[in-house]
Amino acid sequence: MTNTSSSSFNDWEFVYMRNMDIGRISTHTLHSIWATLGIDQSKVACANSVGAFLAEFLVHRDYIDEFVHLLSRITTQEPLDASLSISRDTEYVPINPYAHLLRELEGVPRDALDALRRYARESLTRRWSTVYYAVETSSGVREFVAAEMHRHSLSVLPLSTQQQQNQNQKQNQDQRNQQSQRKHLLKSPPICPAAQCAPPSMGEHRGSGLVHSRPPNHALLSHDHLAELIPQPTMHRLIIYADGAYLPDRGTAGIGAFFQNTATQPLSQRLPGHQSCARAEILAMRVALDRMAAELPGRVAGDAGCEIWVCSDSRYAVDGINVYMETWESSGWVTAKGRPIANRSAFLDLREATRRLAKSGYTVFIHHLPAHAGIRGNDIADMLAKAGALL
Repeated sequence: MTNTSSSSFNDWEFVYMRNMDIGRISTHTLHSIWATLGIDQSKVACANSVGAFLAEFLVHRDYIDEFVHLLSRITTQEPLDASLSISRDTEYVPINPYAHLLRELEGVPRDALDALRRYARESLTRRWSTVYYAVETSSGVREFVAAEMHRHSLSVLPLSTQQQQNQNQKQNQDQRNQQSQRKHLLKSPPICPAAQCAPPSMGEHRGSGLVHSRPPNHALLSHDHLAELIPQPTMHRLIIYADGAYLPDRGTAGIGAFFQNTATQPLSQRLPGHQSCARAEILAMRVALDRMAAELPGRVAGDAGCEIWVCSDSRYAVDGINVYMETWESSGWVTAKGRPIANRSAFLDLREATRRLAKSGYTVFIHHLPAHAGIRGNDIADMLAKAGALL
């Protein structure tokens, strides 16, 4: 990232910082932030975005404490919830990034676990190989990176292979940027006032009122705010966290679901048919409902007072089933410009799944929760969906 003074490879260490999302900013902007904070850039060899609000830095050992302190000032100067503060994560394991989610989680399919481990090793190999070739040879950083990779039984990729993978990643990123710039067919629903975000009472169905809005920077939701949005399991309330994932470097999609307050085993499968993230988000909910429905009679013995909450971080999927279905049907499943509505069959199958459960006496709520906000059920479903895409 920057020029570093001459030092040995034992002088460096990878540092991981939570609540930092540097993946969406340019190197120039990052350097400007460093200058504003007074960070000595010669002591920071590289900066990588590892995932949602987790950043990886390669820092000179004698500068780590000051570096962490300077970064933490970004949030300590603002009146934010303590859980949102930028802080060092000393428990993160780069070779096993899902360890914190897999603790106390039983029933994950063996092939899904194996796929996650392989993907973690491949991702770490690519990321650290990029660091290896980007830093100066005189600083000792290359030797440190090579030693760390050897410690995890990884090998530095040949330069030609690394360059090709970097080019593929750039092309995939360009495609995602183009897709994000396209106009959405769905308009955002009205903002739900905080006072209206409490879960509905038994048997009540408020349609779009179940779709919770979030502030533009939804990562700034405190634990207290999230507690108001997350449905709590009870004797008569079962919770499903469902998610879909698409891996552009592989062109594959997967579905995942985590079941709370029920013995139903976690779901992790490759998406059948057309591979897309939007379709995966919808089918994840439908397949999860079908799996739970197969086990419900034995669990609650047909209790007509049972709620099933299906939580998804996809605004598109939740709004589609809660808000837009009637409009789409009345328009013949075409847009105002005469184009067919995407994922029609997936939405219809999801609605049919909810109706089957309704006939059996269960009240089904399709509920939106913010993504990447530290909600454990969401994070587990996201991990399982990614594993499904790798199968």
